[in-house]
Amino acid sequence: MFKRFGFGRRPSMAVEVPMAIDDRPSTAGNVAQFEEEPSNLPTDEMAGLEDILLDVDVQGVDMAIENGPEADVGSDWNGCGGCPVAAIGGDFVPPRFAFGCSKRSDERWASALQWREVHQIDHILATSRVHFHAIKAAWSHFFCARTRTESRNLVVYEHVGGLNKALAVLDTQHNIAFSDVMAHYLFLTEFQWACLDRRPFDQAQPTVGQMVKILDFDGMALADCKNADFRTFVTWTMRTIGQHYPERCAAIYIINTPPWFATFWRVIQRLISDVTKQKIRICPSPKDYVRRLTAWLGQEHLPVALGGTVVVNGTDALADDEAALHAFVRERLD
Repeated sequence: MFKRFGFGRRPSMAVEVPMAIDDRPSTAGNVAQFEEEPSNLPTDEMAGLEDILLDVDVQGVDMAIENGPEADVGSDWNGCGGCPVAAIGGDFVPPRFAFGCSKRSDERWASALQWREVHQIDHILATSRVHFHAIKAAWSHFFCARTRTESRNLVVYEHVGGLNKALAVLDTQHNIAFSDVMAHYLFLTEFQWACLDRRPFDQAQPTVGQMVKILDFDGMALADCKNADFRTFVTWTMRTIGQHYPERCAAIYIINTPPWFATFWRVIQRLISDVTKQKIRICPSPKDYVRRLTAWLGQEHLPVALGGTVVVNGTDALADDEAALHAFVRERLD
């Protein structure tokens, strides 16, 4: 039995990016304050690292999205737009797109709708996720809490440093392809915004309906960056998910970064908008992130994985939102 635990519009000059809860004068580690230290990598390795992510064709990625049941008429909610499917049509552009894509919001919304049609995203929640538990067991990623702020943001943890090993285990021991893992990630993303948080966008409170994402680089080796599947996953999530699910991040914490991260950061920041960069906090060690995440969650809800005492994960000790996900999947597997 599962244990359960409680719990860009690119702005004009007049629009401010909302402050994260930890943005205080004493705070260090924001991207704007991130200083590159001289790298110990040989020059040829640095050059190779700086080029590895730029040769990925995200448009050509096969995501192995299964068709939903024949009787499925499709979801009544569009997770990309954060709006009812019934509202879509004519000149309608979801507020999140209108706010997050000020100049070509209509084109970007049309692109999102086309992408959803090609990949059957309107039906993805009706598919039986036969690999769900195997992927969850191999790779640590889960909804770990809600923030204690008024916005009650979902807090999402992903162990980036363990992804390469997980992909190898899934392939060799379970015959689960990389494309299946990507389909799994898409399922989670759509579930997050079509089921867990349907709150409408409010320009006066733009952090409502956004998440705090924690990307844990613990255990990551330089060789991981050169793995084709890993670099495809990183590029695809930043370009594709970021493109079609705008205005969804209140803050992003990149934690337990390795000594060579500065070089890696030079690569991945090319894929990130200036607005999103302002929401990123780079935290090399627990002393850099425990206090910050405690400010978001409170000590009583801080997971062990983030330096706290609460045992939550993606397999058998589930926070409320993760438990809702597992129940949703279980209903469609039975």
